[in-house]
Amino acid sequence: MKSILLSSAIAFVSVFYLYKIDNQVFINEKESGEKENLDAPNENFYAQRMYPSNKFDVEGYTQAMQEAAAFNANSERAGTNWITEGPFNIGARVTTVTTQPNNSNIIYIGYSDGGVWKTTDGGTKWFPIFDKQTFLSISDIEIDPQNTNTIYVATGDRDISGYPSIGDGLYKSTDAGATWKNIGLAATRIISNVKVDPTNSNNVYAATMGIPFEKNQDRGFYKSKDAGATWKKTLFVSDSTGVIDMVINPKDPKIIYISTWDRVRSNKISTVSGKGARIYKSIDAGETWKQLSNGLPTGAQSRIGLAMYEKNPDILYTVVVGENLDYQGIYKTTNAGEKWDSVATRLTGLPDKFCAGFGWYFGQIRVNPNNSDDIFVLGVDLWRRKNATAQWELATPEWFFYDVHADKHDMVFTNDNKIILATDGGLYQTKDDCVSWEDIEDIACTQFYRIETNPNEPGLYYGGAQDNGSTGGNAALQEWPRIYGGDGFQMRFHPTDPNTFFCESQNGNIGVTFDKGDSFFPASDAIDDKERRNWDMPYFLSPHDPLTTYTGTFRAYKANYDPETKDTPIWEPISGDLTKGNIYGDRFHNISTIEESPTVPGLIYVGTSDGNVWRTKNDGGTWEKIMNGLPDRYCTKILPLANNQVVVTFSGYKYNDFTPHIFASNDQGTTWKSIKGNLPNIAINDVASLFEGKTSNNKSLIIGTDAGVYASEPSGIGVTWTRLGANMPNIKVYSVKYDVKNKKAIAGTFARSIMTIDYAITVATNELAADDFKIYPTIFSNQINIESKEKQLAKVSLYDLNGRLILNENGNFT
Repeated sequence: MKSILLSSAIAFVSVFYLYKIDNQVFINEKESGEKENLDAPNENFYAQRMYPSNKFDVEGYTQAMQEAAAFNANSERAGTNWITEGPFNIGARVTTVTTQPNNSNIIYIGYSDGGVWKTTDGGTKWFPIFDKQTFLSISDIEIDPQNTNTIYVATGDRDISGYPSIGDGLYKSTDAGATWKNIGLAATRIISNVKVDPTNSNNVYAATMGIPFEKNQDRGFYKSKDAGATWKKTLFVSDSTGVIDMVINPKDPKIIYISTWDRVRSNKISTVSGKGARIYKSIDAGETWKQLSNGLPTGAQSRIGLAMYEKNPDILYTVVVGENLDYQGIYKTTNAGEKWDSVATRLTGLPDKFCAGFGWYFGQIRVNPNNSDDIFVLGVDLWRRKNATAQWELATPEWFFYDVHADKHDMVFTNDNKIILATDGGLYQTKDDCVSWEDIEDIACTQFYRIETNPNEPGLYYGGAQDNGSTGGNAALQEWPRIYGGDGFQMRFHPTDPNTFFCESQNGNIGVTFDKGDSFFPASDAIDDKERRNWDMPYFLSPHDPLTTYTGTFRAYKANYDPETKDTPIWEPISGDLTKGNIYGDRFHNISTIEESPTVPGLIYVGTSDGNVWRTKNDGGTWEKIMNGLPDRYCTKILPLANNQVVVTFSGYKYNDFTPHIFASNDQGTTWKSIKGNLPNIAINDVASLFEGKTSNNKSLIIGTDAGVYASEPSGIGVTWTRLGANMPNIKVYSVKYDVKNKKAIAGTFARSIMTIDYAITVATNELAADDFKIYPTIFSNQINIESKEKQLAKVSLYDLNGRLILNENGNFT
């Protein structure tokens, strides 16, 4: 028996047991720069936040992110703190790098999704300085030349890939990054570049690309005369053209050059070039502008990059990406843009396709501050021409050696003759003029699409990452291996054979190994590659027979594999088209999740990218649509549990539409009930149970969202959710798992690698029945006694007459 002292009247008592090619268009509207191609990184994650709308709801997304940020700041946290497991050696996309002018050991870098990081010792130790902000996508960092404690950070992802991350304006710090203030331009969503007048700190300039998802007026060049307090737009080219690059004359700061770029990225079109792509010059601090043309290419172009030789600012270079999305040419001016000459490339060693067909992703050129003829262009590899008559040569090892990661995005020269290079896989430095390079950051910011646990190796965590294939390890391993290539997605492990597991790359290219990864065999080749399929095509090994595999394109498939013969599995369809049909295009109508009940063989559930949810009770013999009460949104995950329970989650945003994103059923999906509870209105990407098999229940869940991880706590009046951990910033979490043996929640983040947290609750499958315990003398007394039939470790939740939780207590009840 346990006695509890009460301070108020109690209403009730509840007791519980404790490759990047992105130049595509999906409609017949052939505008300049729009080309057919369906292979786009992150396309799945972009589409799921829009369906069934034709455009991304920026206001709805912003509203949800702000709601989540407020929830996270004002609510209690469950668990302890998150631990970053890694990898630390693989890295993620660094979009920008800058160093303090008088101390090259002080470096600031910005990630496409991982915020701003700083080092004061040249890269030995790094620490985040921007994690309290709502949006952590960074394009540029600028240090005030007159006061190095004043730093500006431009939010949004200027590279605008398949799922462009947006920001909420320009931030300013006056204490070297310790604290930040938003100083406006939130409506522009992507600020590509920011500069400060080197002679007058009040003059601040911002180049903006605007909302990438639609044509809009919030694009162009902005200037401030009061250090960011107020802003004025002085150049607007068109509703689909923004400003992508900017350089300023250090000897005469009224002279500014900018380049513009036509870029719109919705779920229907992707404009990557156009006639708006040009170079402009201002001689009055950005008040008026002149388009430069003499010697520059005409017609439609893609991204344009600029570089200035600061010892003689009349010398500038530009790299122009053509409509074919490889470079069109490199041009030089020696008279401040009055006339431009072509720089020899094709006959002097620079490959025609050094941008590999996606030059819009780079658009960067640099000039050695000590030699006006020594120039570098950034692409998949880094290319260099040391003087006006030299051949072009590689300045880094070829990308496939991984000595320096592929895809270069920024480069700076330090005053002590170092060069620092930002890539898709981290930050590199050379001290010997490009003879050798070293990785100077071990920041775990890898972007994971999917994660998995391995039952044969508890405590090791695996996953598939953007541009970094499949890998696995934990915090104790300094070097995580590269297990499988491409964009990494879902991994599956045989429950008892440690040598057999599956990996997947984009578009459902599944490989299986029978020798623990030494060699892989194709496991999905038998499925027609012309069938509509998800970029992250789901598949699983049956919990009842691990030799049986299921997957889905627009229809469900089943196969058996034989580790003895190593034959390619023979896939047989077990359904017809489970989508709404090919309405918007292949990318938007496919199976997005497929799972089997852990307790009932042949009970299989399917969710689609266009809002359908199905079940079959006879292994695909017949199918029933189970949409009663569910929204028409992208279905991100179906999680079958025990006792006929099943949970389903959805994505999507719509302003002032608070449709729940998570539902549960106790009758195999015949009826559904929202279990959103107190969750912020954030899209849910994945859900996992804290328990397995016959003990799983929908009151013990963790979910991954666009703003971190949440856990459900049984409360007696519905579901109460708490944010897991106090140290995870507002980042996308696309995949969650639970390590039952080690009692850890696992998060596959798209900004901070794989993270784990100690988290366990003791809770039974069901609440205690009324005759399982006694409460006396009365629930309205100052003291009550709770007595159970057997000694139990239990959790008591007490509520007042208004339904407010006033006591949670664990204890032994006898």
